[in-house]
Amino acid sequence: MEITSQNQILVFFMCVVCGLLIGTIYDLFRIHRTIFKPRKYSIILGDCFFWLLTSFVSLQFIISFNSGNLRLFEFLGIIIGVFLYLAYLSKFCSKIVVFLYKLLNKLARFLLKVVLFPLVFFIKKMKKPCFLLIYGFKANLGRLKRFSKKI
Repeated sequence: MEITSQNQILVFFMCVVCGLLIGTIYDLFRIHRTIFKPRKYSIILGDCFFWLLTSFVSLQFIISFNSGNLRLFEFLGIIIGVFLYLAYLSKFCSKIVVFLYKLLNKLARFLLKVVLFPLVFFIKKMKKPCFLLIYGFKANLGRLKRFSKKI
């Protein structure tokens, strides 16, 4: 790939986009931590996964847009992209993700209730007859034993 000023400007802007993507990934991990409150070991594994994922994303951007040539302005572009995301987009995107999570949670609960309704209805209706059958069987077990000895 030929090194020109236009090429370097394109690579810089694509690194800013990569930084925005890394900021988004960071925000998703942060939202996951606040919603689910994972334990210490899960946080450590999540951090390792985050760094592996961001390393892979940044490496793929650098390989695909600059043939793997590492330059200082690429790292600056990524850092600028992350800071732009955290400064201007993070709050808005966090609200959208939390809203979508709550909406999907309500939808999943509703669908679960609809799917399980026949089963719950059946269990409620059959609870009393089954209880009477089992209780009646236990109460008459002694009589059945005596009757079977006579035969």
